[in-house]
Amino acid sequence: MVAMKSTVPFSILCVDDNDDNRISLASILRFEGYNVCEASNGSDALRLAREVDLAVLDVRLPDVSGLHVCQQIKANPATDLVSVILLSGIFTHSNNRAEGLENGADAYFVKPVEPRELLGQIKALLRIRQTELVLQQHARIIDHIHEAVIAFDLDGHVTRWNQGAERLFGYSARDMLGAHVGKLYPSEERERILEQIFAEVRRRGAHETEERMRRRSGDELIVHTALSLLYDSRGEAAGIIGYSIDTTGRRRAEAALKASEERYRQIVETAAEGIWIVDSKCRTTFVNDRMVTMLGSTVADVSQRCILDFTDDEGKRCLQELVLEHPAESVQQHEFRFYRQDGSKFWAFASTNALRPEAGQDFGALIMITDITERKRLEEQFRQSQKMEAIGRLAGGIAHDFNNLLTVINGCSELVLQRLSRDDPTSELVRQIREAGDRAAALTRQLLAFSRKTILEAKILDLNQVMSRLESMLFRLIGEDIELVATLDPHLEKIKVDAGQLEQAVVNLIVNARDAMPQGGRISVETRNVDLTDLDIDGDSDFKPGSYVLLTIADNGVGMGELTKAQVFEPFFTTKGPGKGTGLGLAMVYGFVKQSGGHIQVDSELGKGTTFRLYFHKVAEPIPARATPTVLDPPKGGSETILVVEDEDRVRALVCNVLKLSGYAVLSAGDGVEALKIAEAHPGQIDLLLTDVVMPLGIGGRQVAEGVRKLYPQIAVLFMSGYTDDAVMRQGKFEADTHFLQKPFGPSVLSQKIREILDSVRRGASA
Repeated sequence: MVAMKSTVPFSILCVDDNDDNRISLASILRFEGYNVCEASNGSDALRLAREVDLAVLDVRLPDVSGLHVCQQIKANPATDLVSVILLSGIFTHSNNRAEGLENGADAYFVKPVEPRELLGQIKALLRIRQTELVLQQHARIIDHIHEAVIAFDLDGHVTRWNQGAERLFGYSARDMLGAHVGKLYPSEERERILEQIFAEVRRRGAHETEERMRRRSGDELIVHTALSLLYDSRGEAAGIIGYSIDTTGRRRAEAALKASEERYRQIVETAAEGIWIVDSKCRTTFVNDRMVTMLGSTVADVSQRCILDFTDDEGKRCLQELVLEHPAESVQQHEFRFYRQDGSKFWAFASTNALRPEAGQDFGALIMITDITERKRLEEQFRQSQKMEAIGRLAGGIAHDFNNLLTVINGCSELVLQRLSRDDPTSELVRQIREAGDRAAALTRQLLAFSRKTILEAKILDLNQVMSRLESMLFRLIGEDIELVATLDPHLEKIKVDAGQLEQAVVNLIVNARDAMPQGGRISVETRNVDLTDLDIDGDSDFKPGSYVLLTIADNGVGMGELTKAQVFEPFFTTKGPGKGTGLGLAMVYGFVKQSGGHIQVDSELGKGTTFRLYFHKVAEPIPARATPTVLDPPKGGSETILVVEDEDRVRALVCNVLKLSGYAVLSAGDGVEALKIAEAHPGQIDLLLTDVVMPLGIGGRQVAEGVRKLYPQIAVLFMSGYTDDAVMRQGKFEADTHFLQKPFGPSVLSQKIREILDSVRRGASA
């Protein structure tokens, strides 16, 4: 069961450094009617917390922990009333839940979280806030409402007297507060009337009466009063409140009733929700214009038919249960689908109210219907986003650990090959080990591309030039039975992406298109500039309006069904036979496009082919002049001192051995804390820091580099990693004196990189 949309414009803060998750959640909340602001880090979250009623915080943030942000919000008098919901990733430590609740969190969820469950918790927390607002408003409403509102205790003494009561009876609040309510009734009937009213209200909890009453002037009038018991915090009767209107002028009352009926008719006819009233057999007795529009039909057609004719089997079951089996239950809510006149379907949220039978009629039901198709789409998009994030985290973690192993395998095999002659029969076995390691490294690079943790060297490119360079290779890939047609816009704007990753993505898409046409066919490649508006992106929260360069690759092959299309970007998912694919090609394309700030769409239908659309943000920068290629010298050693920081023992041992064999003095540390201690205690100069990026104990490579630089300001820094979560490193934005080495790497590559950096530092010092 799903609660209805909020009618109070509460403000909610969404805090998550993952753009996909944050934007999807924000879209769902905006669809539910909330005001939403967003933040991607803890600092912005603390600043925006003063402006919201509730905050949804990811525990893992780039600058500070979500637990710390929650604690600060709850400790600040300006924000301590803000409700906080913490969201934790699947790899977050299990103790964080208890810690989060101890720090003041109102709720804690572990990703992936069902949007409906999260919305239910949000609405429950805001319901408390809404109640407080309503109570504050009630006092003002009572005082300013036109009709008379009078409250009195169980002895009949007046405790509240609003302006409406003053207008109706002529007495001021000063006159009546503390006075007995019997003062308003004719003396000859006062005792009987009050005794009867008190008895009825006490017995039934509420009572309506129409009695003769008296103004201050002595004039009598007929007053209709609705009375209800008031209860104290213990649930015991504490008084009575009455809502009174003057019914003296019957014509005036009839006119007011007619006007009221007209107002309600207009409200019903112009309501944003569909309103459908049915009898006990689900036959239509009334339907408003909005409902007719939702069905794409006419009032005449709908009025002559049963509501069950317009819904699917699940809807029929729900409606029959609501209307036929449980007619006395006041409110029931369900979600199911309705058919439009043209046969298409839409998701509906139906809230059913039982109608009391009138004279000569049986019972019926009033059904409020809201089209929630868009909300359903956003929920599915949110779930898919969370799934892809979880798979990406898993893939990135596997690739990181595997790259450490491959660094040892490939490095040791290279060292062994250097010691064996080519005639040695063992050398062929070692070469096979090295080749297998290289193939495994290629697979991990694809995993890193999908998880968006690879290092991109983004450059200004002309997409048309890239496609032209690939043309001859693509013709060899697809074979003679497939036609390749390219339509390239001569006025195409520039883009900024990694050229190698872009070429790999194009090749993967062309190969998939080729494999989808075993009997031959046609592949179309098109480039063009596009300017997209909100209407063009059709509410896709993962896609922003703007100017893009579009690359389209389409085939007329076998196509895909909906189930296959939903999984097409997941790693290791493939429809090809054994030995014909790893299932990483499209996953790599997806990760590359997303990490490049772009967007990818796929359209496909069985028997009608597949179309992939890749959108990249256009840039106004010119293509830089091509640099003169440099010739690399053979690796050579040196005598400098190098500090190696690596938490993986085998990798650290390999690196240290390679450097020692090259003549370097090597200092070794297994974590950041140990590295800082060694650097502080070392009596001489340290020329270069070689450190892993991601390490335990909360001190990563960047923190180690900052600490060591304070002791050795001129030290060169070389980062290495199987992957990195550091956004600056992922984008390839390095400081002038820092460099990066991607795992797995071999001894010769390591030696070449070390020597290149040290020589560069020496040349800079001499200059």
